[in-house]
Amino acid sequence: MLKARVYTDVNVIRPKEYWDYESLNVEWGALNNLGSIYIDCSMLDQAETAYKNALEIKHIRAHQGLARVYFLKNQRKEACEEMTKLIEKAFSKAAAYEKRSEYCEREKAKEDLDMATTLDPLRTYPYRY
Repeated sequence: MLKARVYTDVNVIRPKEYWDYESLNVEWGALNNLGSIYIDCSMLDQAETAYKNALEIKHIRAHQGLARVYFLKNQRKEACEEMTKLIEKAFSKAAAYEKRSEYCEREKAKEDLDMATTLDPLRTYPYRY
């Protein structure tokens, strides 16, 4: 489990003893961010592990990071499947369809962009063909 210590004086009203710095756990965000750092360092196996750990603790957006890892490993089918899992769980389905279009084959990508526009026609960049 990843732990992060936070040392700050953001609240001067409370004494330092009030804050329990030693047991503060930053879990889902830290694991997802760690995966991004691993990708930037071209450490794809470690990134995959970090994203899978984030998924175990129900961090939905880790599907997108894991899809990126698969895409960089040239595993397009797995990347598209991972983004499909994100679509099933996502609150904003239009954004998820738009993101999946980056990882799927051309025809599937066009369908996804059309679906994104259908779901949210007022998107900043509506996709029209």
